[in-house]
Amino acid sequence: PEFFVYVPQTSADKAEFILLDEENNEIYQTTLPLPSEAGIVSVSLPETEPPLEVDKNYRWFFAVICNQDDRIKDLVVEGWTQRREIEGNLAAKLEETTRAGDRSQIYAENGIWHDALSTLAEEIRNSNRNALAIVQWKILLASAGLDKVTEVPLLLSAFDPVDVSEEKILPLN
Repeated sequence: PEFFVYVPQTSADKAEFILLDEENNEIYQTTLPLPSEAGIVSVSLPETEPPLEVDKNYRWFFAVICNQDDRIKDLVVEGWTQRREIEGNLAAKLEETTRAGDRSQIYAENGIWHDALSTLAEEIRNSNRNALAIVQWKILLASAGLDKVTEVPLLLSAFDPVDVSEEKILPLN
């Protein structure tokens, strides 16, 4: 999965991402450089890591390292995720759906939020700020109660900013 986190403007230059299994065993850990601006960053597990197990819960932490010598001052957010097997009607529906926005909506309607966000983020990443994908991104965030971050830049894996403010959106045609 791809994990998305809002990072505020900070003087910190790195963050740590940790993924634990249900027994609090560390599955993955990495330290990442932080962008110089506030925005939504994404973290993906490397393809070299084994896939998450189906129907197993995982807990993740993202810590902005404010002081390497005093980690108690880290700014930390956490969440949990569970890999679900996609099968039956849902798998068929996703298979026949080619538009990213439609696929994202199907994922969201079925509570598969990481894939809903990842699908739109990839479309934004690969389509040179596709206006429809950006609008759908904002709607998805708002539907999850995240209205406050709908206008912040989407800083993707390589921390390349994608400005999602209204005046920067390319026209639909």
